[in-house]
Amino acid sequence: MNAIQNVLRSHQILHIFKACSQTIFYRVHIGQIRQFSDLHHSRYNSEEQKQILQVLNESSAEEMCRFNVSKYRVNSLQRFRRKHGQFGTLDDVLEVDGLGVKVLERLCDSILKQISGSEMETPVEMAQAKKKVTSPKNRRSQMLTPTLQFDQKITVESAVGIHIGVGTLTWAHIDCSGKLLQWDLYNLEFGNRKLHVTSLFQIVQGICERLPKGDVFIMEDNVGFMQSLQQTPASVSINLQTSQLTAMLVALLNNSPLSEEESSFQYEHRVFFLRSQLPARLFGILVGTERVSAQAVVLDILCGTQKNSTTEPSDRNLTSDVYTPIRVDKNLTEAYLMRTSVEKESLCWGLLLTMAFMDLIMHQNPRSLGAINSRKS
Repeated sequence: MNAIQNVLRSHQILHIFKACSQTIFYRVHIGQIRQFSDLHHSRYNSEEQKQILQVLNESSAEEMCRFNVSKYRVNSLQRFRRKHGQFGTLDDVLEVDGLGVKVLERLCDSILKQISGSEMETPVEMAQAKKKVTSPKNRRSQMLTPTLQFDQKITVESAVGIHIGVGTLTWAHIDCSGKLLQWDLYNLEFGNRKLHVTSLFQIVQGICERLPKGDVFIMEDNVGFMQSLQQTPASVSINLQTSQLTAMLVALLNNSPLSEEESSFQYEHRVFFLRSQLPARLFGILVGTERVSAQAVVLDILCGTQKNSTTEPSDRNLTSDVYTPIRVDKNLTEAYLMRTSVEKESLCWGLLLTMAFMDLIMHQNPRSLGAINSRKS
């Protein structure tokens, strides 16, 4: 008899617990909707709400990935829309699994930011714009190839610049706060030997294992520059091998595994190319079409003050004003100073490449952009 009473009592307790849980969930959910409802009426006017809903209701999954939202949540939005139809109000979006008030706010703000930058294109307009961007003329004029989209840019916390020299490959890893995290090189021991593609691939795999884990990887687009040089049999062989090495790096780095924190953000590109000669132009070490040594500029950067120079002091003083200072640990500076002159020069270009990307693309430093435009010949 006592056993039966205990069972009945357990069922009653379970029933009360489930009822209370549902009530609490309902109240939390309704409270969340009320919180956002009160917020969006003051945060977004009726026209902005209409624009946001139009994007949410009409965009494909690929188009939605342009905004500040993870791929997982994009898929949740698409599934909800297929099952329940279009969103009638912004409050309806909170019904989607995984979308809380803060996430929805970021998504709405991201949509409005892109709309304000340029009106949402029709499919025909988008195709025309894509054709325009990928034309040879526009590829030459844009600073970065491919374009770093806004939704990916806001997730970037650090970048790794990679410079491929004749005998060395160097890299510099800088975070968005200006801290130089790593600065090193890899000796390319094949020299003038023409390696089979499988041997070259093994070398590239070893390089990728040593490279730091950055959010994006930056290289300089030197294809056109190399083609303009006098072509000798030796230079043709070196250029071909460099092109093969670059292509393998792009393939491996673009498909390198992401950390768990980044796993929800899947982007087509992680390797980007800065326009040829931009770092040299920014730091004032381009004479005509020829680069001069970068070691004096880098030494000034490491020392944090501008040194007196016997060559073009006015230009050297100007250079210190066009880039954002970085923070370099003493051990990295000492390791650099112990290198040979050839190694230093290669390390310099890896560092200047990453700094140029940070100033021109990530921070869009007005002084840096102004220097690039003023130094165009």
